[in-house]
Amino acid sequence: MTSKLSPDRLSRSQLEAALKQCVRLTKDRMAPLLYYLREKEKKQGSRAGGGFGAWVEEHLPFTRRTADNWANEYGISKGLMKPPRKLTSRKSSKGSEYDDIGRGKPHPDGVVKVQFVLRTEERRDFEKAKATLDKRGVLARVIYDAVLSAAANGKKPNGIATENQITTRAETRKAAAARA
Repeated sequence: MTSKLSPDRLSRSQLEAALKQCVRLTKDRMAPLLYYLREKEKKQGSRAGGGFGAWVEEHLPFTRRTADNWANEYGISKGLMKPPRKLTSRKSSKGSEYDDIGRGKPHPDGVVKVQFVLRTEERRDFEKAKATLDKRGVLARVIYDAVLSAAANGKKPNGIATENQITTRAETRKAAAARA
């Protein structure tokens, strides 16, 4: 820490910097220990004590995933391990800019996911039309224009039901089926 003040006298930015420095120092000191402990656990092959992961969860104030990440980074940096051939997709606990794709958040490359439910006959018609538009390379533009047009008009296109109407229709069908 650059300051010898007590923590209660530090500013927020000084506290954040001090915590980051502590994490870096902790990681630098613990990573080799974690790497070699995990290696010894692997060589023993013993799972009687629960292995590396169980020990980490019981004795350290962070997750096994953090311990594995630190050990992997150390092993790779020292040439003790090969880097993974490809990245696996794991959701970060802090989230990422890609986590909300399909939930109204824009994708950095302009990709937008859209999902909707159609009745069987509507789906067949939609799939045929979609294939035709895909061949011409205009499907995305047609969907984009239709959505923007409907939003600009401020009214729903014909045949679009509200969520309440859909729920009411489903309840009516269930009641009719129960009577039959």
